[in-house]
Amino acid sequence: MLFPWEVERLISLIEDENQGQCLTGNYFTFDTISYEIKKCDHTLTHNIGNPTNVAINDLKNSETHFQAFILQNLSLNKNNFLPQVFGKNLVWIGNEVFAGSGMQKIDIFTIEKIDETTYLYRLVELKHPKSSMNVNFAPMQLEYYINWAREDIGGHILGGKKFNIKPILIVLTRSFNTIPSNIIADIKKLQSISYAPEIYEIDFSLNINRLL
Repeated sequence: MLFPWEVERLISLIEDENQGQCLTGNYFTFDTISYEIKKCDHTLTHNIGNPTNVAINDLKNSETHFQAFILQNLSLNKNNFLPQVFGKNLVWIGNEVFAGSGMQKIDIFTIEKIDETTYLYRLVELKHPKSSMNVNFAPMQLEYYINWAREDIGGHILGGKKFNIKPILIVLTRSFNTIPSNIIADIKKLQSISYAPEIYEIDFSLNINRLL
């Protein structure tokens, strides 16, 4: 996936390569021999299968189902799905965002436009009862994501600073108030390097409990 500023850079490179000229027509294809986008005279059919919708009852199956359920409910611009958690005026939604050269990936990453010059970057770590890495690893994971993101310390998010990078832990749970106090305390300490860390519990009926 590409961040918004990467898309702008890519479009700029394409425009420069083509001296600002645009292809006109209705149908296009990619020539794998010449590595060019070309016009074609007919539509091309692609069998990409039928979309799969994740229902609330599927949440119990895995963290992947939990993640997919959230993503299919989030929307750009006027997001109404848990806006207090993921943001309202979303301009970008990403999942499994690679953070660095290792296998670390941010479960969900949203960018919310606050005003014409201000953006809030939410780094969301999900935990499920069947997660391979339990909640004890969450503070360390979120700290890694923050350091990877902050531009002012050599990170990767354009404009990312302590004041606009928000780490969030979301735990899917059968009952509330089960997160150990030491984990809550460790995530709260992340406020020294990020903006107002938050912790939420969500049960299998989508009731929500904020712990931090």
